[in-house]
Amino acid sequence: MSIAVRRRWTVAEKLGAGFGLALLVMLAVGVVSYHTIGIQVETAGRVARTQHIIAHLAELGSQVADIESGARGFVITFRESYLEPYYRGIDRVNSTMQELGNLTEGDPVKGRQFAELKSFIDARVALARRVVDVRRNQGFDAAVQLIQAGRGKQLMDEIDRRTGEMAGDEQNLLLQSEVHAQDSARRTFYSLVVGGALCILILSLAGVIIFRDMDRKKEAEKALQRANAELVQSLSKLEQHSLEISRLSEIGDFLHSCQTTDEAYRVIAQSIPRVIPGTSGALGIIHPSRNVVELAVAWGEPQLGESIFPPDDCWALRRGRMNYVEDTGSPLHCKHLGGAKPAGYLCVPLMAHGEALGLMHLQADRRPDAGELSSWMPEARQRLSATVGDQIALAVSNLKLREALRQQSVRDPLTGLFNRRYMEESLGLELRRAVRSSRPLSVLMLDLDHFKRFNDSLGHDAGDTMLKEFGTVLKGVIRQGDIACRYGGEEFVLILPEASLKVSRLRAERLRESVKHLNVQNRGQGLGNVTVSIGIAAFPEHGGDPDTLLKAADTALYSAKEAGRDRVTLAPIPEMSPNV
Repeated sequence: MSIAVRRRWTVAEKLGAGFGLALLVMLAVGVVSYHTIGIQVETAGRVARTQHIIAHLAELGSQVADIESGARGFVITFRESYLEPYYRGIDRVNSTMQELGNLTEGDPVKGRQFAELKSFIDARVALARRVVDVRRNQGFDAAVQLIQAGRGKQLMDEIDRRTGEMAGDEQNLLLQSEVHAQDSARRTFYSLVVGGALCILILSLAGVIIFRDMDRKKEAEKALQRANAELVQSLSKLEQHSLEISRLSEIGDFLHSCQTTDEAYRVIAQSIPRVIPGTSGALGIIHPSRNVVELAVAWGEPQLGESIFPPDDCWALRRGRMNYVEDTGSPLHCKHLGGAKPAGYLCVPLMAHGEALGLMHLQADRRPDAGELSSWMPEARQRLSATVGDQIALAVSNLKLREALRQQSVRDPLTGLFNRRYMEESLGLELRRAVRSSRPLSVLMLDLDHFKRFNDSLGHDAGDTMLKEFGTVLKGVIRQGDIACRYGGEEFVLILPEASLKVSRLRAERLRESVKHLNVQNRGQGLGNVTVSIGIAAFPEHGGDPDTLLKAADTALYSAKEAGRDRVTLAPIPEMSPNV
């Protein structure tokens, strides 16, 4: 009778099996990480292309406006010098459309949208050329008649609508890419945690085996301990890297959800100490004039110098690269710190689309010892800071672009006041608030007296100057919360929340007197005095819906005109006022 003897595994075999299994786990984690990096790179490419498309769409509006303003200036003055913005605008439009065509190539939907936009832009450029040719060959009246036909406005409306639709589609793509990147980062984090846990479990079992055979395998135990320490250190680095990715994704999500730059600055001040712990710092933004950097927000207790300084005072902004300084006595010490002497600091330029937007400045929370400087800001942390700076720059650039597009959509380009569409939306909103709070609201409709005669005698250029100055007067007299709008032509509307008929009449009289003393100069020539007629309607006396109030104010304005102009007239109060 024979008995089968089960062979026991040797220590070397057990260790080999354990390390083999751990290697397979680490290999699987590496494959997942490699796949996620590929997704992140691809997503970054799509985001960059989308940002370029949005930027080019924003540029098209001003470029087409240059063509239109150059052509109109030539029609009015018949001077070739006025065609400089016209020709420059055509060149810029052609260049921008060529770049847009390259960016949308290969995408059928974007290609179709680009083709439709291009057809309207080509039609608008062709119309501008025709206006210039008609002015040269047939005279001023024929050119004005061609402009007044309204085809140019129809084309501009279509161009604005098409660029708005394309920009909206690209914004949606940005959000989808962000969600996709977050999902990939989350999968990587989970794979690292699970893989690390498995590796620690496997290595712990191997340590138990070695401990049981300690007397015979002391050298093997030492080797395994060294391997275990290295693997734990690697795992710690992987976990730290995964945590950084997660926090970077979180700050990116918050920044892309911000509505304004001020909101983004607050998010940055709260998020950076979590992403780059142990640091204080500040964020400086370059002013639109490009000649100064202004402190936007600070966190921790940094040692700072001037809150406003020239960009050349920072070496990072000069070079367009990070500037890490361990010794404040170094020749590369930034002047913007003034008399502040931090032990060490890092300046990261905020670059987006090849343009410097500002500066991120980092310091240690406490003054490190001489031997701790290198550990405070090692190369890995410097790379992390650069990545954070890139995210901040893209978010700020995107927010500024969105704010610029919104301003273009609600502002009258000549006077800087709100346009008619914004007025109609705001009046409805303010009326609803007035109804809920049982508070008054007044609407003033204003019209510059004899403006058509003034415009015909002195020219459209002088008329535009007068409208600009009048818009400046309106912006100077309104309170915070009042809404000043250009209704159309020489007509304007003021919405005065919480203003009764008595208060609004007093304010209208003061405005009327201010306009009478207005001294407008155009090209060194005085344009004479101008007066304004004002009609007033109010809630609840004259109605509770926007159309009724505007009609009542317009009726009062007409009465002021009929009574001799340069006066303030209240709309007649109906016998049965609305019950509010």
